[in-house]
Amino acid sequence: MEDLSKYQLKVVFELDEFFAKWGKKKYDLFEQAVSRLLNELHNNQWYDYRYRVHAENFEPFIKMACHYINTHPGCGIEFNNTFTAVRRII
Repeated sequence: MEDLSKYQLKVVFELDEFFAKWGKKKYDLFEQAVSRLLNELHNNQWYDYRYRVHAENFEPFIKMACHYINTHPGCGIEFNNTFTAVRRII
């Protein structure tokens, strides 16, 4: 099984790399898409985001999702052990 845990966010400054590479507009659109996906998660159902996110964007997706989780305490969102799926648990 694929293990994407190496992409988890360790420090918030890791997001600066994508901002610098993509520019503000693309970065903001991607961040909004990640937030929208996480906001729409159903309770206690694993969602394998790899079917909706292109492989080249796994790293920024995971890092932005980690940032979302860190900045929204109590949101109930978590990754599985391999960081290949997310779910909301309330």
